[in-house]
Amino acid sequence: MDAVSPIDMNTRSISSTIDRMETAVAALYGETENQRFYLAANGNFPRFRADLSFSFSRGWKRQSSPGGGTYWYSQSENTAIALNSNLVRVSNADPLIVFPSEYPPQGFIEFRGNMVFAGWMTNPAETLNSFMSSLEIPLQIPAADFFFGAIQAQSDPSAWELVFSIRTSSEIQARALMALFSVARLAVLRGQTPPDIYTDDMNIGQRELALILFANPPVQNRDALVLRTNPISTGIISLLFRMFPLYSN
Repeated sequence: MDAVSPIDMNTRSISSTIDRMETAVAALYGETENQRFYLAANGNFPRFRADLSFSFSRGWKRQSSPGGGTYWYSQSENTAIALNSNLVRVSNADPLIVFPSEYPPQGFIEFRGNMVFAGWMTNPAETLNSFMSSLEIPLQIPAADFFFGAIQAQSDPSAWELVFSIRTSSEIQARALMALFSVARLAVLRGQTPPDIYTDDMNIGQRELALILFANPPVQNRDALVLRTNPISTGIISLLFRMFPLYSN
């Protein structure tokens, strides 16, 4: 049998845990919060093997939660993991702390449908407007709610299409916002035709990000505006969602 270092054992254990996830929910918090992120996932997890791997790694230490139970914490990674055979919780702080329940905004369940992943942003107007300003798009968005999700692209099983829903205060406001988006889209495109698919090896800058978001005309759905991208790779999705926190409180 080949020798396996504690770090290798730990890496394999985490990878195996991720592969066994069935469903997961996650929350991201602002920079002023002690809790920066929280992930809870259901599945069938190799708890004994994972505990053994963590115990052999000097970078991970077992911690006791004030509310009861134990978890593993890595100071260098700033990550804490608590797991049993069917639930794993991950955070930068004690993952066993009981958080206040937060329910999806009205319309989110309908929006989510059969998407692979979906989420919402609280108090989205300031963040969206800052993001648009960073793309040099002079568009103010009166967003009451902002939903996002991804579905597998029919044209390419390895690519994904992002869907965004911006809910306003009324159908009249949504109609006015759609007109503004249409004008902004013409300015962004400037006669260009967006690529059919965006891949990881493309040079993505602000111009390309704007093209991704404005690739297709907006569609009004009652009091909401729905945007849908052309197929994009997982790497581009990661880039987009890394940019949003930069403009969030």
